[in-house]
Amino acid sequence: MQPPRQGTGASDVAVSLVVVTYNRAAELLGLLRSLEDDLARPDVEVILVDDGSTDATIDRVTPVFGPLGDRGRIIAQGREGPGTGRNRGIAAARGRLVVFVDTDCLAHPGWLDALRAPFADAEVGIAGGPDRSMPDDPLLARLVDYLMTGFLVTGGVRGAARTRGGRYHPRSFNMAVRREAAVAVGGFPTIWYGEDVLLSWRVTRLGLRAAFAPDAWVYHRRRTTLSGWARQLYRMGRARLWMGRHDPGLLDPLYLVPLAEWTAGLGAVAAIAAGGAPRVVGVTVVVAAAAFLAAIGIDGWRRVRHLVALVATPLMFLMREAAYALGSLAGMTTRIPDLDGALGRVMPRAQGGEAEAP
Repeated sequence: MQPPRQGTGASDVAVSLVVVTYNRAAELLGLLRSLEDDLARPDVEVILVDDGSTDATIDRVTPVFGPLGDRGRIIAQGREGPGTGRNRGIAAARGRLVVFVDTDCLAHPGWLDALRAPFADAEVGIAGGPDRSMPDDPLLARLVDYLMTGFLVTGGVRGAARTRGGRYHPRSFNMAVRREAAVAVGGFPTIWYGEDVLLSWRVTRLGLRAAFAPDAWVYHRRRTTLSGWARQLYRMGRARLWMGRHDPGLLDPLYLVPLAEWTAGLGAVAAIAAGGAPRVVGVTVVVAAAAFLAAIGIDGWRRVRHLVALVATPLMFLMREAAYALGSLAGMTTRIPDLDGALGRVMPRAQGGEAEAP
């Protein structure tokens, strides 16, 4: 790492890079290594919020932060979750632009400049970039990556120059926001899934735009077990329906597709069993679904470059839709948690821009 300039004043900092971590010291060190060039710049500060780690995270990263002087700060909190951690980062930030990246990511060269570029337009309030798996990731992680990012299976809502059926909302694994806009909307809520979508949505409600920065790549480690991935999908589906009930403007039709697919599938099976005219309709639905699953298999094989994908991607797609649909049902029937921005809890005078000492 290049020796940074010491004693940077608050007025010199343009970008505050915020990372919230919990028990991922090795991954965090990898992320910081991928950001060496950016951290050497005198207008960039990094704020690490440790969410109660028990793996000596702070001790292990302190040598990296030492050379940064006052441009590197570590804030410790109890197990309060990523939303609270990111709010502490906003409260402590000195930059006009606050950038978020997850511990399990590696920044592609040129990432920060590409993510900052959209803000040359004064109407852009928040921006995000795409994520992808590492080329040497295990096969399961690459299959999950395809099913989380492939245009055919997501419509591009997670990150594409064009989307189909849903609006793009930057996610906190790769996101930049004007600090004044983040403060104005009250920061992140404290739910553990969807808090970034809510922040993004609320920033656009201020009259600002959300931008997609296609060249701001991060490599993102995916779930490496099917059970872990299924739990993630369930929680995502539940959070999306909670958000939709809280604010109908957030419930794009695309997010109801998994539940609609399984409802149609079960209806088709019942129609086939009933016989007669309903049977024709049921068979038509099943044939159309089989054709779509075959297309997913071919597209997955093309993207993942492994023959297993021909069979695995359609099956994993069905599992994905089932887990998300079950989460949607839970989101429809359970109590909506507090979804208000919680920045005021760590920054009582948020509207005035004064933060409590971290």
